[in-house]
Amino acid sequence: MTGQDGGRSTLTGPWLGEFTSPSGRLHGVLALDIERRQWGKAGRTRGVTGPSYPDFAGTARLCGLSSDPNTTGPRKLWGWASRDGSRVHAVVPFDPGGEWNLSALDGAWHRDAGRLTLTGKLVARGGNATRSALVDDHQLVSITLTRSTGHEAFEQRCLASGVKSQH
Repeated sequence: MTGQDGGRSTLTGPWLGEFTSPSGRLHGVLALDIERRQWGKAGRTRGVTGPSYPDFAGTARLCGLSSDPNTTGPRKLWGWASRDGSRVHAVVPFDPGGEWNLSALDGAWHRDAGRLTLTGKLVARGGNATRSALVDDHQLVSITLTRSTGHEAFEQRCLASGVKSQH
């Protein structure tokens, strides 16, 4: 069962959250679908791109950091978490076409509160980034994610934020 292990919630499953840059000029929506790692022979992970130690893989979608709706993803996601989720590290590979990207995200899963909090830096992609928002380049942004009902919730949240996403 996604997000459940014997009635106990897990870090796996769909998550959704919004964020605003420190200047208030950039608004975005992040959706993560976290999947448990898959073990192959001799304890090696399979189906995961990145270092050989990730605890999880999955997909990520992001809207609001580019005027091009084709940059919303999905993109591969990988990362690791401490046993109790008090430390979580997630990597969403940079989109080469996006005006903005998020660096690696670090944070914690708060099981009892039902939320995942992550912090990363906004990174401008050269001359493609909105000039008025360049004050946000390499600034930290915090994202609080809660359980999601899936892809439709991401689309609705992007539209509600005034951001178009790829269908």
